Amino acid sequence: MEINQDKPSKGAEQILLAQIKQEFTAPADAIEQYIDLVSQYIEENNIAVEDEIEQIKTGQQKLLSQYEEAFRENTKSDSQKNKTAQEYSELRHNLRTPLNAIIGYSEILMEDFEDDLSESCINDLNNILSHSRDTEKAIEKFVDFIKGDLKPEPSDNLGQSNVKNAESLFKSLGDLDYSLEIDDNLKDADILIVDDNVTNCEVLQRRLSQHGLQCRVVYDGTNALKEVERKTPDLILLDVILPDINGLELLKEFRSKHTDDELPIIMVSAFNDVDSTAKCIKLGATDYLPKPLNGTILMAKAVASLEAKYFREANRKLLEELH
Repeated sequence: MEINQDKPSKGAEQILLAQIKQEFTAPADAIEQYIDLVSQYIEENNIAVEDEIEQIKTGQQKLLSQYEEAFRENTKSDSQKNKTAQEYSELRHNLRTPLNAIIGYSEILMEDFEDDLSESCINDLNNILSHSRDTEKAIEKFVDFIKGDLKPEPSDNLGQSNVKNAESLFKSLGDLDYSLEIDDNLKDADILIVDDNVTNCEVLQRRLSQHGLQCRVVYDGTNALKEVERKTPDLILLDVILPDINGLELLKEFRSKHTDDELPIIMVSAFNDVDSTAKCIKLGATDYLPKPLNGTILMAKAVASLEAKYFREANRKLLEELH
């Protein structure tokens, strides 16, 4: 009888599965501990935050419960082994969604209450962000495992050396001071946020409004169409997954009436892969933002899109005046 040497034994598979779960639970549990520390500090020092801490706690609870449910459903012996690519993408999207709240509200706390928080509390919030990134990687690994295409870690010395060199390079830079200068002309810009997740919308709106940008929010495709018909925005932040009309269909509809010059559209999605990005760009997206969102990248891309639009409009007006 011929033995398939490539197929891992049941025992080896169980060991790998245990390692995958541990890679999730370790940073996820650490997040919970740091949330408690931050919450305790804020309470003891009577810092008047709004609901940021509760939103972070809720995100953490959802993160743990959704992962446990997904792990249980996808690793039992009779679980469906042949999901579609869309189903795997939706699983990844759902598991990563609570991280948006954890990361987004942690960054907001650091920015809004920087002068009120101690150095140790800031460090705790930074640890929440760091462990959130580790949790995100663990989710990717879990989904890759149940898809059956988990890639092994680089084992050759050259690969390990390159990874270590890259890590050392970025660590050597330390903390970088960064501030985004926004032209006064952009502060009247009208941005439409389209996302069915209320938390995502709130985080996006607060980040943009902190820099003086004006935002409208809708939670489905139908109302997005109505809002654009009522008044064409200067920029749309459009989620791919929506409850009625998906974001790609909306993108095609908007592009049938508005060029990229007239209406920049940045797609936002947890489908953080090259193919998804390429499809959005081919359909006419101005840019693409992966979830969980990074506040610096969000602002940089939003401002760049608005600046390009206003620059083209200014040039067009100048040409009209010359002629």
